[in-house]
Amino acid sequence: MLVEQYAWAKIIKTFLAWIDNLQAAFKTVYESTLGAFVQLGRWFLSTWFYLVPLAIILFVHARFRSFLERVLYGRLRWWRIQGMKAKDPKRFILRCYQEMETGFRVRGCPRASSCTPLEYKVILNRQFKSVQSEVRLITRHFIKVRYSALSLTSDAVSEVCVAYETLLQAARFY
Repeated sequence: MLVEQYAWAKIIKTFLAWIDNLQAAFKTVYESTLGAFVQLGRWFLSTWFYLVPLAIILFVHARFRSFLERVLYGRLRWWRIQGMKAKDPKRFILRCYQEMETGFRVRGCPRASSCTPLEYKVILNRQFKSVQSEVRLITRHFIKVRYSALSLTSDAVSEVCVAYETLLQAARFY
């Protein structure tokens, strides 16, 4: 008598055939979706490779903005201005005055468009008494550079540089 005639043999044979069919079905699904998963993975890596660092940078900037503005941006601006000092002293003094205006504008004392540098100096001296001498010095040299043809001495440039650094530290612009 053959084993195939028994009921248990037929059940096992059917079960094994079903497993073979299931295995073939899984293999077909795996092979057909593998390409899609590979494409999805490539897209994910190529997109997130750029987006994740950008998201981290934006998060750090948003979270630590005041720290970055105070420390990093101020230092970068200071280095740029120091580079100008050696190359073009007139431009250096103009930039120091512009940075001084920007700093006081951020601190709540903007310069009106109709306000002359001397009038602005008086306003600043009233509101910021601790930096009167620095404001006076930077404004005086700004007026010389901007409105006259007089040449600058190296002492004037170094005085403005020291006054600008003192102003940055005392007024905590950046």
